[in-house]
Amino acid sequence: MLAVLITLFLLSWGLVLTVMTFQDITINAQRLLILDLFRDSSQLSAMRMKEAQKNHPAPGDKSATTNKDKGKAQNKAAKPRQRMTTPTPQLPDGPDVSDARRVQISI
Repeated sequence: MLAVLITLFLLSWGLVLTVMTFQDITINAQRLLILDLFRDSSQLSAMRMKEAQKNHPAPGDKSATTNKDKGKAQNKAAKPRQRMTTPTPQLPDGPDVSDARRVQISI
């Protein structure tokens, strides 16, 4: 009877080790796939940024303008672009101002 229990114990440990090995292989494969997706995503973002810069050149960029664009640029007065700024959130008055998103209401 003891031999059967030892055999079952060794068999179960062998199965656990096999499952752990397959899980490790699967986790590594998924990690590599995630890294590949991240690289592809960053390359796609870079390509989109280049395409956007090519389609909409900066006002001071003279190399990207064509002859047709040069004629239009001479007719229009150069206007500086204003950058949109968002106001900083104000902290509430009170004893607990640790979180700017939480507003205390007192009655």
